Amino acid sequence: MARTIANIKESIRTEKNTYTSLSPVLFSEEGGSTVGILNNIADVVAININIFEQLQDAYKTELELIAASAVPGTSAWIKEKVLEFQYDALNPQYIQLIDLVPTYNVIDKDLRIISRVAVVENGNGRITVKVATGTPPVALSALQLTALSEYLAIINAAGPQITASSNTSDKLYVNANVYYDGQFVASIQSDVKLAINTYLANLSFDGLVMVSKIQDAIQAVTGVKDVVINEVRARGNGTAFAGATTVSRQWSTIAGYIVEETTATFTFSDTITYTAE
Repeated sequence: MARTIANIKESIRTEKNTYTSLSPVLFSEEGGSTVGILNNIADVVAININIFEQLQDAYKTELELIAASAVPGTSAWIKEKVLEFQYDALNPQYIQLIDLVPTYNVIDKDLRIISRVAVVENGNGRITVKVATGTPPVALSALQLTALSEYLAIINAAGPQITASSNTSDKLYVNANVYYDGQFVASIQSDVKLAINTYLANLSFDGLVMVSKIQDAIQAVTGVKDVVINEVRARGNGTAFAGATTVSRQWSTIAGYIVEETTATFTFSDTITYTAE
């Protein structure tokens, strides 16, 4: 990290004072003239060294970014390549290695169907790539997932075993009591529901659902005076509601994304009660 001009100048001064022959020559910090020759030389040298060190920092950052995205097998490289995956149900997209670089004959960004991707390292050389398509995200079709799996098998570097995963969204159940200003009776329920769903929609892909953040989202709704979270449950789409996990603090999404519980009588409209005060 680049040193400040003042720090560099201080290093010059410290080094100068190791030479007894230069002891009589003073920097401005030592009581010498601010326009003295030695002071001016030190200022110019310190400024140039500072600029040089900043350029070194910028170059290092650039090299690190290139290395992170260019080296096959890294999480960043895998994520970038998955986002470049092309799919057309009527015109199969063939990937091939040209000079060891995975390449499509025709690069068509309109055929890139992956909108969400997370690379999860499971240890022992096993990697799971979670993906979704569209906005809001949905699971890939069976054909799309098969094509992606074949694509990964071609581009994969020797060593790690990569498995593609794309599932329908996790489901979230929230049982809560909301106390609100009666002036907002006409809008409070829809606004609270929107606040929770907005929080879920804005989670990073493969992120964590935090009970405290759900409470914060409800509390931030105009008109809400207080909120009591009684129970939060979450489940993967393949698990029935009866098997949902009680969430005391946080939930790591299985599909990578999560939406309101869809089971009848357990939606937000069913399980959040409202009391005007």
